Amino acid sequence: LFNTGFVENQYGDLELQYSTAWVVNCPANHPCFEGKEDKKVNVDFDRCPNVRRLNVEEGITYITCSSKSKFLKTLSLPSSLASVWGFGGCSNLETIIWEKAPEGAIIGSEAFANTGIKEIVIPEGVAIIGNEAFAWNDNLTKVTLSNTVNCMNGEVFENCTNLQEVTWSNSLYYMP
Repeated sequence: LFNTGFVENQYGDLELQYSTAWVVNCPANHPCFEGKEDKKVNVDFDRCPNVRRLNVEEGITYITCSSKSKFLKTLSLPSSLASVWGFGGCSNLETIIWEKAPEGAIIGSEAFANTGIKEIVIPEGVAIIGNEAFAWNDNLTKVTLSNTVNCMNGEVFENCTNLQEVTWSNSLYYMP
């Protein structure tokens, strides 16, 4: 496990840079988070090309990815995460481990589009799934939505040609 490579960017958020590790733990206790309510992380896989598993530690509330990884296979997200964006195009990402989310959490537009995900369970707490969040996933066969999902924006599963099973939320009220 490798915990270095995180630096504060020009916005005061934590950014993963220059790591050659295969497994990276994203630290919630990094000094750049001191006194901040939103603990935001940006992952730049161009600078960390070898990461196969990213473990985002408890306390992180927002994560995005500014470049795509051909090697990332597993993404482990904490129950503190309220918003996830930008992992679309990480073509070998197969597994997302996210057991619970804070109430009102968001999976952003194209967050996991064009990845290698086979099955996804949307955890309790997620309320909104953005446009094309899981689009263009040829490997996606099964989706389970928690009862907290109440809004799915357009074309969430567009061109998921092998999608065979979707378990819908009882509270889903908007899906254009």
